[in-house]
Amino acid sequence: MFNSFKDITLFKKASEINLRITEFFNNVSEAGLLFEQGMKSFFFEKRMPEFEEFLSGLRKMEQRNDSLRQTIEASLYRYTLLPESRSDIVRLLENTDKLINKYESILGNVFVEHPSLEGVDREELKEFISLNVKAVEMLIISARSFFSNMQAVENTVHKVSFYEKQVDKIAFALKKKLFESEVDLAVKLQSRAYISSIEFLSDAAEDIADELVIYTMKRLV
Repeated sequence: MFNSFKDITLFKKASEINLRITEFFNNVSEAGLLFEQGMKSFFFEKRMPEFEEFLSGLRKMEQRNDSLRQTIEASLYRYTLLPESRSDIVRLLENTDKLINKYESILGNVFVEHPSLEGVDREELKEFISLNVKAVEMLIISARSFFSNMQAVENTVHKVSFYEKQVDKIAFALKKKLFESEVDLAVKLQSRAYISSIEFLSDAAEDIADELVIYTMKRLV
C-alpha cells in the first residue's frame, strides 16, 4: 500500500527506469548480432548491400542507446532513486555503451577502408569474431541479473573471462600466421590492427565484468 502520491510517483519512475535499462541492454545485445552479421557479409559472403544495411542499423542502434543512456542517467539523478547504487549504475551503463560504440566503429572502418585481411585464416577469424560477441553477450546477461537477481550474477559473469581467454589464444594464432605469411608488410599491419580492434571487445567486456562483480559484492555483504 502506498502512503502518498509521492510514493506512487517514485514507484512509477522506478518502473520506467527499469524498462529503459532493459531496452538499453537489449540494444547492446542486438548490436552484437548486427556486428557479427555485418562482418560475415563483408568478409565471408562479399555482400556489400547487406553489409551496408547492417552498418546502417548499427548506427541507428548506437544513436538510440546514447539517447537512452542519457535519459536513464538524468532520471536517476532527478528522482534520486537508488542513491547508493546510482554511481555504479551510471558507470556500468557508460562503460557498456562503449561496446556498442566499438561495434559501430569497427564496421565503419571496414566500410571506409575495405580491408582484405589477406593472410588471416578465415575460419579462425569467423570464430574469433563470434567469441568476442559471446563475451559481450555474457556480460549483458550478467548485467541484467544485477538488476533482477544479484545472486545469479556469479553464475554467468565468469563466462566472460572464459571467452576472453579463448579470444586471446585465437588472436595470438591469427597474428602469428599473419606475420609468417608472404603478404606485404602494410597489409600485415592493417590486418593486425583489425584483429586488435576486435579483440578490444572481449577485453573491455572482461573489465566491465570485473567491476560488476565488485558492484554485486558491495550489495550482497
